[in-house]
Amino acid sequence: MRRLARRGRRWVAGPSQDAAGPPSVTFSGRAPLPVEAGTTILEAALQADLSLDHFCGGNCSCGTCRVEVVQGDQFLSNPRPDESLVLGPVALDAGDRLACQAQVRGSVEVRVPRFFGVRAE
Repeated sequence: MRRLARRGRRWVAGPSQDAAGPPSVTFSGRAPLPVEAGTTILEAALQADLSLDHFCGGNCSCGTCRVEVVQGDQFLSNPRPDESLVLGPVALDAGDRLACQAQVRGSVEVRVPRFFGVRAE
């Protein structure tokens, strides 16, 4: 199965890549959180007791759960057309993802932009 891979600021077709280790999500400045394959970044944030804004309830319609992928974008599910539409071309080209849509398949590190805060509960 071919998947999209980020090359600089663009997504291009590339070979499928399997995760080298168990899936985990690292929120900048925090320890890696082990998760099950297929867990969304939003689900991981909630498991970690982090409050990540998601005004639409994780239904891919508001964009408030946008995260910046720091590392491991090849270990996330491909962006679907509705996610691409909500993010827009500038954010998508920069490698941003919607936490409610991006499913983890390996080790990834993300940063939450300041204007959509992550708060310890």
